[in-house]
Amino acid sequence: MPVPAITLVSTDLWLQSRVAAVARGAGAVLGSVAGPPVPADAVLVAVDCNHHQAERLAVIAALIADHPDRQVLAILPHRDLVTRRAARAAGAHRCVPNSALDAVLPGILARASGPGW
Repeated sequence: MPVPAITLVSTDLWLQSRVAAVARGAGAVLGSVAGPPVPADAVLVAVDCNHHQAERLAVIAALIADHPDRQVLAILPHRDLVTRRAARAAGAHRCVPNSALDAVLPGILARASGPGW
């Protein structure tokens, strides 16, 4: 199985290190960017929606518009249902709250190079 390329859109160093640790454990290659453009080889793009929500929701919508088949994951605050709904409306395939990231992300990364998730 090819090594999945994951890109995290975030400026949060703590979140970057947390996602990097999970990615390493899943055998994935993680790259981080502060914003677009996102590398073309990224099979999964995780977008940090904890801060700058309007900007990050626009990133999600642009990613889906440019590459409808690319998987987009929104990472967001635990109880922020408004941002969750907005991320889904923007096209995020999955929304994961910070509190579930360590439990859910390994499975997502394990399936990232396969069809759908």
